[in-house]
Amino acid sequence: MESILPDEIEKYPWAGHMGLRLLHKVIPVIMESQTTLLFTNTRGQSEIWYHQILKECPELAGAMALHHGSIDAELRIWVEEALHTGVLKLVVCTSSLDLGVDFRPVDTVIQVGSPKGVARFLQRAG
Repeated sequence: MESILPDEIEKYPWAGHMGLRLLHKVIPVIMESQTTLLFTNTRGQSEIWYHQILKECPELAGAMALHHGSIDAELRIWVEEALHTGVLKLVVCTSSLDLGVDFRPVDTVIQVGSPKGVARFLQRAG
């Protein structure tokens, strides 16, 4: 397990920006991995991270997907299968992906911010 921290620790380094100020440190981790799950705590946060990563790395278009409870169930199933078959390099997701999904191995799991509990984090991290 490795923590990604800002170069300079402030009072609340994640506050107000949902961790996006560490995007420049997260992108190399994603690029070095074959498959990555990037978990956020809210749907809105997952949307923001998805769009910011795509803005910074347009070459990931078609190799990354979004997965949260507001996305159509059929599309969520496609995302899960595309991840399992290696079509996708990155899935930006919420807890919708760790609820009953049989994870096949992924290289990297990134948790943005704190999960709601240690058990949830352990389930995500495998």
